[in-house]
Amino acid sequence: MRLDRGWALLVAMAVVLVVGAVTLSSAAAPPPGAPRGTLTIAQGIDADTLDPQVTSSSAVWSITLNIYDTLIARDRQGKLVPGLAVSWKPLNDTTWQIRLRAGVKFHNGEPLDASAVKFSVARALDPAVKSVFASSLDTIARVDVVDPLTVNIVTKAPDPILPSRLCMQQGQILPPKYAADVGPEGLAKRPVGAGPYKFVSWRKDEAITLEAVPDHWRKPKIAKVVFIPLPEGASRVAAVKTGAVDIAAAIPPVDFAGIAKGERTTGIEVTSNRAFLLNLDTLTFKPFQDRRVRQALNYAVDKNAIVKNTLNGYGRVLATSVIPEAFGYNPNIAPYPYDPARAKKLLAEAGYANGFEVGFDTTIGRYPQDKEIAEVVAGQLAKVGVKVNVQGFEWGAFYDGVRAKKRAPIHDIGMSTELFDADNTMSLHFKKGTIWSRWDNPEFDKLVATARTTLAERARRAALWKAGEIQHDEAPMIFLHQISYLYGVAKRVHGWVPTNTEPILAWDAWVE
Repeated sequence: MRLDRGWALLVAMAVVLVVGAVTLSSAAAPPPGAPRGTLTIAQGIDADTLDPQVTSSSAVWSITLNIYDTLIARDRQGKLVPGLAVSWKPLNDTTWQIRLRAGVKFHNGEPLDASAVKFSVARALDPAVKSVFASSLDTIARVDVVDPLTVNIVTKAPDPILPSRLCMQQGQILPPKYAADVGPEGLAKRPVGAGPYKFVSWRKDEAITLEAVPDHWRKPKIAKVVFIPLPEGASRVAAVKTGAVDIAAAIPPVDFAGIAKGERTTGIEVTSNRAFLLNLDTLTFKPFQDRRVRQALNYAVDKNAIVKNTLNGYGRVLATSVIPEAFGYNPNIAPYPYDPARAKKLLAEAGYANGFEVGFDTTIGRYPQDKEIAEVVAGQLAKVGVKVNVQGFEWGAFYDGVRAKKRAPIHDIGMSTELFDADNTMSLHFKKGTIWSRWDNPEFDKLVATARTTLAERARRAALWKAGEIQHDEAPMIFLHQISYLYGVAKRVHGWVPTNTEPILAWDAWVE
């Protein structure tokens, strides 16, 4: 078998800009000895669960990735690197062999072995679990245990990006015996992993506390890590400025310059892997079943103005759900221009010259300026006759509604692309039957399926480009922008560099 160049190891480049007087990575070497000190991290939302397989919240994965560890990881340049797996290789077109790190144990003493990998993959694919990774991992036919440290993962058809599917969030490994003993409710409340930090406590809406595993192979340097939820951006800004927290995620763009120039803080901007879009219910909401209406909404929203004014320039307007850093991004597709006159014309042609009324559910604090963007969009749509009723939700309630298919005909969605491949958003978020999908297009599905099972890079790209053209033309979403993550960081923090996949990994950091 021959894998085209670039597929054995998928590389995705992150753009990281550190602003301020201190460069975090330029500090002296970390202090020797046992982990010490406390690192306090503020995020916009609290956890909805600590079961890593059933949530799509990157805020939760910030916590669980420190607890569970992953089969495969990415370095700061986006290259796939060993994690719990020390090596991976294709044996033939449909079989990948993975070799595990020796001597690793879960925090309860269970061995992390081939059986644990088999269990974790099987659990993610179990319909009863309702894992958010089921559609990403459903190329897997079975996992065969070769010996205690070796598994063969057999796919239903050739899968050129299987290592990426086992990277980061999808690659978190769970302890089989503990999972069986405590059940889903136990996993949701008291996680046990094999990562550099073990779970200590969770005070709902207050704090989640982790404690270092001193002899862990990742060599954590901080003794205690505390995650606290602060939904309001102003609260996160105040907390990092006053020293109440050490890292504050999702700094509002309007406050970023002040954080970057702060006496005790610096600012970090990261071009993310996440596309921010507005999902349209084309299946049950009659106006959205007409492509002209969906296109009209894209013309009616001024994306450039949102990036410039609401996000202070921190973002990049998108033409589809695919970010430029992902394989399968089609540079020939241009974003919908702002053209309210054309929007009105399309609405009239579709029989909605007088507009219509529609609900819009938005998250609060989950994505940068999410609620503020919803209000701006509602104002812009009103100008073409579409009356929008905006309702905001904290993440847990919002996500429950998504899973139950009970969100309003418009709702926001931040599509992550941790695979750095167009398959990530096209399969996970658009394929019929997934929790986010509100669109059914057989031609699109066929192209995405072809790209999933084709090893030839050129053929994969052609299929994904065509799928992108269909997605853009059919407009099942209002395509907005690629998110930039903005962090405020205390100058006493050293060694920490954010990922462009959003979860905050704490083990490289240390504090003065």
